[in-house]
Amino acid sequence: MEGVGRDEMEGIKNIRLRPTKSQTYTPQDMAKVLPDNVGIRGGFIRFESGSRGDFGTQLPEAYVFCTSTDKLPTFGDASYQIQKPRSFGKILFDSLRVFDTKIFGFAISRVAYGGMKDPIEDLHSVIDKGYSLKDLLLDDYYQKPSLYSSEKEYRFLFFTDADSIQDETLIECKKLLPVCTF
Repeated sequence: MEGVGRDEMEGIKNIRLRPTKSQTYTPQDMAKVLPDNVGIRGGFIRFESGSRGDFGTQLPEAYVFCTSTDKLPTFGDASYQIQKPRSFGKILFDSLRVFDTKIFGFAISRVAYGGMKDPIEDLHSVIDKGYSLKDLLLDDYYQKPSLYSSEKEYRFLFFTDADSIQDETLIECKKLLPVCTF
């Protein structure tokens, strides 16, 4: 585990509105962006310059293993680099299945920084791109704000049908060592 911190939007698909000029939106505008369980009837919504609006929806639960793509000197001798990510993911998948038999798949990708995880000034830019909190995509798990870009994160997701999962899971698996360099 490379630290215990997580950004405040980890596991959340979100839009952070930070208007620099006053903006007015109709319920129809908001319906294009907000999930179906949020409705606005009549009138309009107005955001003044300097105000803020945070809209988000929780991504489905999954076990997530995050690591940097580079060796991080801040971890000294404990620093490592995964040489074979697919093999690493498969070995970790097999180890997790002993712990949770309802795990059914995994995905691996580098994290992308910025995009909708960074604050925006106008919801119309979101609407024009067709971004919506209604649709959950695999890519949504691999987004982080630009301020975390120095982490160069690689993320392994393990999907489960379990009703609930623990916030932290510790699994000892020495089979991972040969696919890493220290």
